[in-house]
Amino acid sequence: MAEGGGGGTSMWEQTRQHYNSHVRDNFSTREALQQRNEGPAKELKDFHNHVKRQLIMRFAYKQDRVLDLCCGRGGDLQKWRDAQIGYVKGLDISEREVEEAKRRFMELGPKRSRGVAVNMVCEFEAVDWLGQRLFEDEKAGPGSYGVVTCMFALHYFFVSEASLLFFLRNVSANLRHGGYFIATFTSGPRVLKLLEGRPEFRSPMLRLARRWKDPHRPPTFGAGYICDIADTVTASLEGTSEGSLEYLVDLSALLQAAANVGLLPVIDYMDPVLATCFRDEDIDAPFKHFKPFFLHSLQLDYVEGKLPPQPPSSLEKASSLFAACVFQKVDSPHDVSVPMAPECSFMQNKQMKGGHMAHGLPMGHTAPGGHGQPPPGIGVPPHPWPHRPYGDVPYGGGQHAYGGGGPQQMYSAGPPYGYGGTAHQHGGQPSFGGPGGSDRHKRETGGPPGRSRFNQ
Repeated sequence: MAEGGGGGTSMWEQTRQHYNSHVRDNFSTREALQQRNEGPAKELKDFHNHVKRQLIMRFAYKQDRVLDLCCGRGGDLQKWRDAQIGYVKGLDISEREVEEAKRRFMELGPKRSRGVAVNMVCEFEAVDWLGQRLFEDEKAGPGSYGVVTCMFALHYFFVSEASLLFFLRNVSANLRHGGYFIATFTSGPRVLKLLEGRPEFRSPMLRLARRWKDPHRPPTFGAGYICDIADTVTASLEGTSEGSLEYLVDLSALLQAAANVGLLPVIDYMDPVLATCFRDEDIDAPFKHFKPFFLHSLQLDYVEGKLPPQPPSSLEKASSLFAACVFQKVDSPHDVSVPMAPECSFMQNKQMKGGHMAHGLPMGHTAPGGHGQPPPGIGVPPHPWPHRPYGDVPYGGGQHAYGGGGPQQMYSAGPPYGYGGTAHQHGGQPSFGGPGGSDRHKRETGGPPGRSRFNQ
């Protein structure tokens, strides 16, 4: 049994009830988006959606089949469609969230991308056994998915070692060889650091409450805690839920358990926009911790009669709890690779139609790249997709190209926005990756902090 608040079926039932309680009846997608845009946690939600969008675009672009474990209410539907994914199977423990996901998909309607119709098919199913038994797609069979995702939910499977192993076996069994597993989750070390041995951490936008016994020696599995981030799906609801019951993720245990089922970590995503989302010290690490900057979030911490709050804000502390990882199903670390970036594939298609390639690699090949530089001959091309919710100025622009500046070899117009060069032509501040400076200085001047990796 889990030390921190129930094990087996009782734990999953508590999780199911919590997420069911967050579903509102007769609430359209338009109304849900309006509520999100008006809520106090909007900056956190925007940033987390941005991270997911970039990961999906980088590792799942134009995949024919994607399996989304713990799909929730289908919050990534638009991201999947923009990535031109053909088919998505979504599984979740909350039957009410699954019903909402189905409704949102029906409301999505048809779309065209680059003049081509995007006919995405999505199927959602409520299940309660992802951490208890193996899942096999009855129609397509094992190894039929190019990508498996689990967004902001992997921590639940640390309720027990058996649960984590079943979950990772499900991931590996359904991935084809060379496929990718993308996950975001609450990082155990970050939770421990914020608690500092205390039974509870409390702030205006975040509450953590320890449920395991020894504050300094948590068990590898079953170390439960309550995570309550205001204005999010983890938030407490009076009379129904005290918050989300989660479990500390032991990073070394996750790395070993993944390796045991043939999943090896991707270290370098070769994506400068993604790099700006994560802490610099994680550049060579398998787990990338979020590095948020929310310009207006300190206002949420203001208490009349007390000293002005100091950064980081409680909302930034909440976002900093999370990490991302990408694993690939391969035989050895030497086989780990990254897919060709969407924009590189797009440009190569145009060049191939002309009968030659001015730069870059043959179609279907991915070049190894050192940290801080793009694949040889590719340069850093522009993003062809919209950067919602940041509009014209996505995270990751600024005044240096990938790794240290210089003109782009592939494009005569110079470095595109989002990957270096001056601020976007529509005006405004350079986006993340621009001039350096402390967070405090940037808050005072109205701009985001620098990202040192791109200021060398």
